Amino acid sequence: VSRAAYLPFQSLFLREARGLTSGEIGAIAAVRPFVSLVGTPLWAVVADRTGMHRTILISSLAASGMLLVVMGLVHMDYVSPWSSAYVFFLLMISFAEFIASPIGPLVDTSVMELLGSEPQRYGEVRLWAGVGYGAMALLAGFIVAWAGSTEVIWWLLAILQVPRLLLVLRFRVSTPHKVVKMELKRQKTL
Repeated sequence: VSRAAYLPFQSLFLREARGLTSGEIGAIAAVRPFVSLVGTPLWAVVADRTGMHRTILISSLAASGMLLVVMGLVHMDYVSPWSSAYVFFLLMISFAEFIASPIGPLVDTSVMELLGSEPQRYGEVRLWAGVGYGAMALLAGFIVAWAGSTEVIWWLLAILQVPRLLLVLRFRVSTPHKVVKMELKRQKTL
């Protein structure tokens, strides 16, 4: 939910508050999925090999949240397409995305573990997570409009990081389960 406080407004912030061009903002936005594409499986291997799922989850939440808050509070003058502001935001967002990439899979694993013998309820959990995200994005939009500046999203993110971390501290993230090999059988279709 804390990501909903800033993610929908990040492009506006970079344009209005930091003066980046549309091309620069597009490049920054395009880097995010590629960083996650590399980071997610890499962190999964590290978590599985070390058995430090909980530590990685908590560290990822804390570090990525702090990086994003620091990034939002830093003021830099815009000079040129490869100015220090553009490079700074490109690197910070990429690094924060890399650090945050294991959060989703590790939280999903924790949720499945919490559901125990009722894994069919996972859809309900995801539904309400989506509702929470949408509600927070809407609330953040009202707050940005009320404040008259996108600068407020970073304060909102900082405030929301506290309950997010407190909630995750209560999660029990298990060590990897034993891998079970199954033979797939081909079935005829009509």
